[in-house]
Amino acid sequence: MKGGLLIFKGKDFSELSDVERAIYQFILTNDDKVAFMRVRDIAEGSHTSPTSVMRFIRKCGYESFPEFKLAIKQVGARQPLGSTDLDDYFDSLNRKNFKNDLELKVDYCADLIMASGTTIFMGIGASGAIGSYASRKLANLGFNSFSLTDRTYPFKTRLNPDKHNVIVILSVSGQTVEMLDVVNQMRSEDHTKVIVITSDSASPLAQKADCYVDYISHSDRSHVYHDLSSQLPCVFILELIINRVRLKQD
Repeated sequence: MKGGLLIFKGKDFSELSDVERAIYQFILTNDDKVAFMRVRDIAEGSHTSPTSVMRFIRKCGYESFPEFKLAIKQVGARQPLGSTDLDDYFDSLNRKNFKNDLELKVDYCADLIMASGTTIFMGIGASGAIGSYASRKLANLGFNSFSLTDRTYPFKTRLNPDKHNVIVILSVSGQTVEMLDVVNQMRSEDHTKVIVITSDSASPLAQKADCYVDYISHSDRSHVYHDLSSQLPCVFILELIINRVRLKQD
């Protein structure tokens, strides 16, 4: 388990404000660097203020910033490089890592898919592989569904002109350039709805979507370009949506 998760373990963050969630997300993403940062650095990185950072740290149960940094250093010293912890995977599906409106958004996404003529899942890398899994499950329910990882594919030719269509974009960061290009192409298409599943509700993809479903996760990369971030929350959300579609069929 990485330090950022351990220092928050046992805390209930289901009622985080947008500012607190931004700070929380930044610390989780940069937990190997935060111990060496100043309050101002965290504020700048999370696009918040030093006052907000200190308020959040106190909410976590630390009386001072040095105490908070010490906790991170102590956790890091106990964790061997590359170690894994079963609790990490259970924690990734903890209710606190999803917003209170998750059920409403899942239901809305299911309704969009039920009314669609075509549903396309799109993503790059691991997100693309998960999109293939989701599209196959949806196709097994009798829906016209497929997945794409190539943004240059002329996907508009596969859209149903007589019904609404749905494009489900999967992006942990919410900043995948290729997917942003797809969303920009579809903004003028009134008969197509875009759903984004991401860990960053403030990301460009989430903000441009007709509907986004977000979750809390932390970035984990090897050699910069190799993304090892857990996709369990994304798969969980997709399973919820597809199961809701199945229930609505009955």
